[in-house]
Amino acid sequence: GGIFNDLSIFTLRKIPETRSGFAIAGINCGPNMSTVQYHPNAPPPMLLSFPRPQSTILACILRAFDACEKDLDCADKIAMQAARQFRNCYARLGQRNELGGSIEWFGCRPRGAHLTLFSNTTDDKIGLLAPLETRFAVWLGPDATNGEWRIPDIDSILYHLYAQNLPNLGPSDTNCRSWLLEAPKLRFPDCRPFKAPLAGRGSKAIIPAERRAAAFSCAPNIIIPAAQKGASSYLFSLLYTHPQTLRPLRGSQYKEPGAYVNAVYFRQLFGRRLSRFPFHRFSEALVSIDATVTYATESRLPALRAAYDNPTAKIIFALREPVDRSFSDYRFCYRPYYYKANVGWDELITRVLPLYETCYTDRIFSTKQNSSTADLVQEAFYGTLCNDLLLRRADPNGLVRKSMYFPQVHLFATIYGLSNIIIVTSEQLRENALNVARHLTHFLGLCPFDFKELPPVHVTPVYPNPEHYWSSAVYEQYRAWIQPFNNMLFDFLHTDANTLGWGTTLKRPNNFRDELSESLLRKRNKASRRERQRKRRASIALDNRRRTKPH
Repeated sequence: GGIFNDLSIFTLRKIPETRSGFAIAGINCGPNMSTVQYHPNAPPPMLLSFPRPQSTILACILRAFDACEKDLDCADKIAMQAARQFRNCYARLGQRNELGGSIEWFGCRPRGAHLTLFSNTTDDKIGLLAPLETRFAVWLGPDATNGEWRIPDIDSILYHLYAQNLPNLGPSDTNCRSWLLEAPKLRFPDCRPFKAPLAGRGSKAIIPAERRAAAFSCAPNIIIPAAQKGASSYLFSLLYTHPQTLRPLRGSQYKEPGAYVNAVYFRQLFGRRLSRFPFHRFSEALVSIDATVTYATESRLPALRAAYDNPTAKIIFALREPVDRSFSDYRFCYRPYYYKANVGWDELITRVLPLYETCYTDRIFSTKQNSSTADLVQEAFYGTLCNDLLLRRADPNGLVRKSMYFPQVHLFATIYGLSNIIIVTSEQLRENALNVARHLTHFLGLCPFDFKELPPVHVTPVYPNPEHYWSSAVYEQYRAWIQPFNNMLFDFLHTDANTLGWGTTLKRPNNFRDELSESLLRKRNKASRRERQRKRRASIALDNRRRTKPH
């Protein structure tokens, strides 16, 4: 979608789906594929495109990682020599790399990046623009970030590239193209520049280049702050097909950059936050998405920090019926946590609910307070009242806490305003995803677009052992306990359970333990046993290799 830049790399045009391959910066900074050494200032494989499914090249790469099994040193070596692995796989399979030399390396020429950014002479432009007709991307080189960055001259090549400010629309997107050409700028999503943090390491040693870049680019316009296992990945993938949307350049699944969590915002330098998002200007009709789904549960700070950058951002909560979400989260964390601890979902919920009951129901819903109930619930959720050590240990992954949606939505509504917030549920997406996408397009101020159905995204494949599965009794107990919070959410949003898809006709994606057939139980037990045996064999093989490895 469009031209964007992470202060070092430009993409000029879309790579045709008929071409696959990779491109790197060789040691001599040209398209020379005879060497696998990198230019010291160029990141390794900078351009990768494998559009056809079941790529034999990628299969070859993955087999090299598989051969390492649990040997992290082996895997790190492959990752650090990615270009060598790609070249070896092409040679082994007798295939041709169709993207070799497809990046123009301006940074390799004397004053190349400087001319690209700031020169306005005709000779320079003719000389530098000529190679771009056959290239898909440009590397500006280290000069673009090492103190040289400033707003490009109006006649420079960089400004010329930015002037093509329509997104990279396909031939069928005529409605969107005409809408963008005719729409007044007021209809474009609001763009605000990044601001330096107020505290922490990020507020120190900010180089002038970072300040200039921050003032010339847009902070994320769309934030999806919750909820984990609430179909946020599907929603993000659906929105990303729209030609005006840009995804993050870093983060889990290139969806969750985590720019406003403590580990990044407070502890890392300012430039590290900037580099997580694509570069686009105020005049471009583009939006960038930050779908870090831990923002709403970590603390109040991510919401406040994001609003400091862009107080008019649009907030989309991707929610799911709270008990279903909790069980899906349990499945997601099953192998690394609950399987090893031999803790079933029923046991965990019945152990945790009384603690939450004491904290929330007894202290808030059952007593008369001077403050409003909504403020008290938010304070309990984010403050110390209901976050003591005992409760955190009883619910280490927040299976219950993350399903309490009201305080999360209430916090963001307090900061951004209720008119900038919309709720989308996984039940609504399951019912009619395209209708939801069209409604979101109008809410976000984007051009009309013909969305297409997507296959399921990031679906949890793990099923617990039968003895750890959920039961209908504990399910009903949990639903009854969470209902007051749901009612507060419904009243706050002026909606109801049926509108969100959580009513009496709710279709649960998983059966209860007492509904599972005996044959299915045996099948899942057998599959779990095979998985345990496979892991034990892999562990024994790794131990044997370590014993025989020369020191």
